[in-house]
Amino acid sequence: MDNNTPQNNPFPPNPQSTPPVNPFAAPADAPEQPAPVSSPIGETPQPPKKPKKKLVIILASVIGALLIAGGVAAAVYVSNQPTEADYADAKTILKEIEDRTEEFATKAQASASVVTSKNVLGKQVAQSQIFANELKSSLASLQASRDKLANHKVLNDLVFKQQYDEFIARSDKAIAKGSNIAESSPIATKVMFECSDNNLLNNIDSVIASLDNLMASLTNSGGAFNPDTLVPNFDNDPVNIACKKAVEAANLPLKDEAMSGIVEVFGTTIPDTRARLVKVVAEYKSNPSGYSAFAKKEHDESVARYTTIVKDIGAKDTKTWEEADFTKQLENMSKQADEKSK
Repeated sequence: MDNNTPQNNPFPPNPQSTPPVNPFAAPADAPEQPAPVSSPIGETPQPPKKPKKKLVIILASVIGALLIAGGVAAAVYVSNQPTEADYADAKTILKEIEDRTEEFATKAQASASVVTSKNVLGKQVAQSQIFANELKSSLASLQASRDKLANHKVLNDLVFKQQYDEFIARSDKAIAKGSNIAESSPIATKVMFECSDNNLLNNIDSVIASLDNLMASLTNSGGAFNPDTLVPNFDNDPVNIACKKAVEAANLPLKDEAMSGIVEVFGTTIPDTRARLVKVVAEYKSNPSGYSAFAKKEHDESVARYTTIVKDIGAKDTKTWEEADFTKQLENMSKQADEKSK
């Protein structure tokens, strides 16, 4: 057997890859052959040697090199697969992340609850900064625990890696949301405090609702109510003045979109209510008999307006949290780590 003849290759090249070279085919643009050189006298001219063996050897060498490279790649892949010990270590890290996540949720809830409290008191303004600092600390701990998986060998498990990638994408959103809450909560709580008697929205509802009784008050007291002083008294109300200043000092928008929206509601409440009071006074002066129904309509519209705004803020904020919820991915990774660590 010719030593240069290649053995039958058990791994033929993929038919979808580059087609094999045909050693017997002439090149597409064959160069012009030079004129034959005269042979010495007495010798028979020899035809040029065909390059068959050389081409086959080259082709076999290329295929062999590719097979060797593939073998090396396969060996590297096998050696990089996580072991039971790797999964056990990942399981420990995931448990740590779960604990940090629970702590983060508790601290985020505390910061948000101060802002949405019905009766914001002075001590809660100070508490809001404490809660914000605790939330920031909790976020740092969650981030540190999460980073332990960043270059872990279990990520060579493609199924695990897929869950990990989604976990990272969602937890990035959760961490950003928590960070925004921590930055915004003390500011929003300050506004809530300044704008309350202990809650400006309830106070305004009470003011507008009390207008329903103005006609009865006039009838019973013989003019104790002066419509000309209603709007000036509203403008000079210490709560309204403090609220305006607090909203301006908040320098909207805040980092957290929901809390920024709540503060903005207070910013628009005062001028909107004032405009309604002006209309109610004008109606009273021009049409006393229809005043009561008009005042009730203004009250109902005011309540509906702010209810819609607050509901929209809440719905949007809920959607943001849903998109940041990574508990399913965390649960799936923990399950895989548990099963493969045994």
